[in-house]
Amino acid sequence: MNRAGDPTPQSQTRFWDRDCRVFLFVIVCTFFGLRLGGALPEFWWDKFPSPDAVPFADLVFITQGGEALAHGEPAVATGAFSYPPPCYWFGYLGLRDSHRIILGWALAVVFFASVLWMSGRIAFVHAPLYLVLLCSPPLVLAVSRGNIDLFVVILMACAVALLGRQSPLPRAFAYALIFYAALLKLYPIAAVVVAVRERRWRGVLIATGLVAAFGLYAWVIRDQLRQMTLLVPHGKYLSFGAAVLVDRATANYAYNKGIGFGLSALVLVCAWLTSWRGRWAGVLAAPESRSLDAFRIGAALFAGCFAVVQYNFIYRFVVVLLTVPQWIAWSRKLGLTASLATTALTLLVLTFWIPRYPWNWTQLDQVCDLALFALNLFALVDSLPAHYRIDRINRPAEI
Repeated sequence: MNRAGDPTPQSQTRFWDRDCRVFLFVIVCTFFGLRLGGALPEFWWDKFPSPDAVPFADLVFITQGGEALAHGEPAVATGAFSYPPPCYWFGYLGLRDSHRIILGWALAVVFFASVLWMSGRIAFVHAPLYLVLLCSPPLVLAVSRGNIDLFVVILMACAVALLGRQSPLPRAFAYALIFYAALLKLYPIAAVVVAVRERRWRGVLIATGLVAAFGLYAWVIRDQLRQMTLLVPHGKYLSFGAAVLVDRATANYAYNKGIGFGLSALVLVCAWLTSWRGRWAGVLAAPESRSLDAFRIGAALFAGCFAVVQYNFIYRFVVVLLTVPQWIAWSRKLGLTASLATTALTLLVLTFWIPRYPWNWTQLDQVCDLALFALNLFALVDSLPAHYRIDRINRPAEI
């Protein structure tokens, strides 16, 4: 402070640069405690048919396994697949429906702790961004339903922590966690993209092995996957994905997955070409770090959901939180890098908060979804290590 007792610019800077993760954790947990306790007013996402009428409703499917085992039945009831079979194996832990509330709260607390820890040091100046994202409609739906996508993010955060270790054993366990997440929810197999952090042929072998094992697993449970396709609803509202975008744009109730695949492929080609040549090439190149590992996983998961799954309820946006730390790091740069990062963070906030009413004729939510998909794809390609980019092999290493 100066002689008048006013804080100096230096002391103000120290305050705004302090780590606020504990502060964020307390605020977010308090918000959800009030929200689930009914102490807050309804919001726009509550206008749809009771998405959270039963607290932690999605955990019912997991505790069913324990209830079945308690009655001497198989952990998975024939013809009742809403999740892949490994989700029901939690029943072998003795979980019952009476544990659902405790399990739901534990899942939420560990999820928020994992996201904030994985984000690294969060300065107070970025606290509003995290509050806006963590208290958004997709997060409210995910937490109030106890959705297993929260557990997927927890597994990805653990994998990110292990990937940063020098020893090969922790890194092998990280890839095992990614594969386990893929067994639970299928789409996390896209996270094998993070293997590009390894040496070229080692990364190719790891990714190929995991994808091959996943393909064998999908073939073994192919009958259950068909049942899941019939049981799991496909919505046009409170949803995102390439086919949702096509349905909404054409007012067509058919599932336009073919057009969605074509649109996604076109965006991928444009992102690759933009990253390959021109003034944008290399603007998002970055040294290997924990935040870059998290970004690759989050961007790949979001891209897989958008382009391959194509029909996703908005609580699956939780995977995009993994990209936030790296976008913030890029926003601290100068020029085009900072502009792209600021645009991405703005799109994140809009995507999480734009009302997805059936009567939302502007389709602004779908435009933001597509733009965020394209920008994440571009960043994913542009940040590839030099040994995966022929155009950068002879360039000096990034500093």
